[in-house]
Amino acid sequence: MRRVFISTFLVIALFTLEASLLSFPVGCESVGTYVYTYVVHKSGWIDIKTEFRANGRGTSWVLVPKYDRYCLRIKSGKVLWKKIDVAKTRTGETFYFYDNLSFEYEGGLDLVINWSYRFGALIVEPNGAFYTTQVGFDGKDRAVVQIVFPKDFEIKSVEPGRYLRKDNSTGTYIFFENLTGSNNFFRSLVSFHVRNQGTFLQRNVKGLTIIYPKRYEDVVDNLSSVYLRGIGHLMNITGFKRPINVTVKFFVPESVKELEAFGYTNLKGSSDVLERGVVYLNMIIVRTPTYEMPEVLFHELAHQYMWHSGLMPHLRWAHEGLADYISIYICHKLGFKEAGLYEYRSVSLLVNKTGGKVGFVQKWSSGGLPPNADLYYAASLYVISELAKKHGGMMLYKKLFEIARRRNISISNFSEFLSLLNKAAGTDLSKDFREMGFEVPKLREEEPLELRYMLCVSELLGMFNPFNPHARSYLSEAKNLFEVGDTTRGRIFLYKGAIIIALGFMIEFSLIALTASLVIFLRERKGPRKKGGIVGIRDLQYNAISHDTIKFLQLQELIPFLDYFLF
Repeated sequence: MRRVFISTFLVIALFTLEASLLSFPVGCESVGTYVYTYVVHKSGWIDIKTEFRANGRGTSWVLVPKYDRYCLRIKSGKVLWKKIDVAKTRTGETFYFYDNLSFEYEGGLDLVINWSYRFGALIVEPNGAFYTTQVGFDGKDRAVVQIVFPKDFEIKSVEPGRYLRKDNSTGTYIFFENLTGSNNFFRSLVSFHVRNQGTFLQRNVKGLTIIYPKRYEDVVDNLSSVYLRGIGHLMNITGFKRPINVTVKFFVPESVKELEAFGYTNLKGSSDVLERGVVYLNMIIVRTPTYEMPEVLFHELAHQYMWHSGLMPHLRWAHEGLADYISIYICHKLGFKEAGLYEYRSVSLLVNKTGGKVGFVQKWSSGGLPPNADLYYAASLYVISELAKKHGGMMLYKKLFEIARRRNISISNFSEFLSLLNKAAGTDLSKDFREMGFEVPKLREEEPLELRYMLCVSELLGMFNPFNPHARSYLSEAKNLFEVGDTTRGRIFLYKGAIIIALGFMIEFSLIALTASLVIFLRERKGPRKKGGIVGIRDLQYNAISHDTIKFLQLQELIPFLDYFLF
């Protein structure tokens, strides 16, 4: 691979050098200057002006928007030719939103490119964030970037940190100078506060409550439409008949690092504590490809639905892997075929490096994001997708959540997850996990003999025990806990069931003995008279039993108190 890479690089370098030699004598090509000017408006719209000036003759290239209209004017000089090519990064990846405009010029060129962009500055009052469009130009030239903010915007932070600032009565000016060579790809993020309080609206859509600034109403229209199209798939996978209540709120990135978090469900500042019923979406997603918003939305909603289905957030790798897998699946169902391309590309790179041995991710539970978070996310998705490929696709996880909800089980550790996954797959997946480098524990010990005995007693003699339904529920829970390896809690529920069975039989036998004693007593003496005739033995038996039954029904209400005080 290293040999092929070097050869390819030499071919490209020689081609570029040859093209230059054909056009100009060596050392005669002019060096130009690009001046990027961004004017930020209170609405969030920005006006962008890129002006290129150069003396003499030369060639250059600059990134231009692929999907937004722009105006190109030649104020002076002459452009001999120009063409649009695919724009690529230094590592060879294609820019999604930009083209490469290449041109040859002479005669002291002054070229201007103008365009406007609605989402240049993102504002969720009182916070705002300006993020430049992609600056990219020929590295042999130079560039200056200047950003103009309204005076109502209070600048909080600027990245990167080496910049000049000027304030006057019209606003704030931020300058980045001497960009050239390896700095020919550049971006800046400026965080700010706005003085005016914005207008926030609320929209309720089938269980989803969206709180948003009025200026982004069309964004919420799109979000609502995507949600209505996809929520049925998420409910079907996680076993819900109706949507759960979730609130969506928006935020803007306050730093370059926060650009990486398109959404989250945890409390701000914590990577461990999920906030139940609340999802936060980063407004930066409006500047991403169309499939990103639905993918982020359903990723975060999947966290909420899985939590309600019994998969605890402590099992972080499983939560993140499943959230990725489910959200990509739903996006594909909705026609967003490009969803997951980045994630699965990361998985492929990971597998090439590790050979599929990703057992390190097993330790990702709580404690926040690891330093190399992308590696852990890729490993999590790899495990979940590999199991799905071999054992029924999405149906594997649909069955997992179905079993967890039916048995009301909380999955909080690997043993419980593997045990229920085995039941969903109908086979033991321990070998699959071992092949991926996981440490697979012994899942369970045999059900205790006393549990089998008590289940048998409950089944055969339940009709004679007034507390049998309560005892049965405890014994069933004990059986479920033993199956997932939680023997400590399993024995607690076993003992609860056994004591309630014993208590029920004691009361039942007492009632029978009391009734029998009363019948014998009444037969040995004359029945009492009453108005209208003599009360018969059967009437007395009925009345006695009815009276005892009333006592029994009152005893039923004692079960919760007995459970509390005895255990």
